[in-house]
Amino acid sequence: MSLVASLRDRSQREDGFTMSELVVYSLILALVLGTVGAIMISMQRVERDVRLSTGAATQAQFAADNIADGIRNSRSFDVVISGLAEEGDAMLMASTANRSSDVVWECSVWYYSALEHTIRSHTSGDTIPNPPSSSAILGWTLLAEDVNLSDSSDIFSRSGSQVLIQFETVVNDNTAAVITSSATSRAGEWVSSPCF
Repeated sequence: MSLVASLRDRSQREDGFTMSELVVYSLILALVLGTVGAIMISMQRVERDVRLSTGAATQAQFAADNIADGIRNSRSFDVVISGLAEEGDAMLMASTANRSSDVVWECSVWYYSALEHTIRSHTSGDTIPNPPSSSAILGWTLLAEDVNLSDSSDIFSRSGSQVLIQFETVVNDNTAAVITSSATSRAGEWVSSPCF
């Protein structure tokens, strides 16, 4: 007799299920619920990993765009890799045009901290100290976190009026984004900077 026929026959007789039948049905239910639960937990982990990787990639792209935009609007810039707070830190300083209708030149800086694995930026109408203090850097705008150098190269390197930007972001020991970009100053006449 099939299971469906057995259930139909029992429903007409008002007898209950036997203990062995209840145990089997409970085990089948536990197996189904366990499988569904495991799938749900796996989906949540995947969703979290995708969200973190997407966030890190977005931050990395934002930082690269911010730096490239500043360099394109600069009349001078310089890369500093020695004499900074920590070994491996790097700083890109530039005299940049602001976005108002009347061009006003400002001092902009982007700072990579090897210890914190961050890129921060700061813009000021005044000269920015070189090197800046560690406490001042912490007050600057955070552009990207979990930043590492790509292939042991410098994060900022200069060739004439062009800067090369290379770094990667890491989430849960996995590379989320690799950034390799360059920007060329288009502000016209190259001048010695009042910023540095």
